[in-house]
Amino acid sequence: MPLGGTGRIIGRILKEGCNTRWAYMDSTYGLNSVGFTALCANFRNASGAWSLAPDNNHDDAFWTSTTYNATSAWYRSLRWCFSDIYSLFPMKRAGQSVRCIRDN
Repeated sequence: MPLGGTGRIIGRILKEGCNTRWAYMDSTYGLNSVGFTALCANFRNASGAWSLAPDNNHDDAFWTSTTYNATSAWYRSLRWCFSDIYSLFPMKRAGQSVRCIRDN
């Protein structure tokens, strides 16, 4: 799993289709073209602080099921000011969203 930003539009196609909460530039707002509808739910770091987005409500991050080590796990992050998606491995005590996916 690569560390850092990947893709130039992946984040846009996952974000809720709006140009307000995800707005930064015309190239970063959400398109929701695959129906994932990622909402601006924000996230907390391991010390409990909110992300640095304006008004603390313009970012989101989702845990994956992949552990990095005993204290960290991978997550995918959507940022209000970027159109890509980020892969990082914060401490497990950080607060990220969880998206349940059902196999058909």
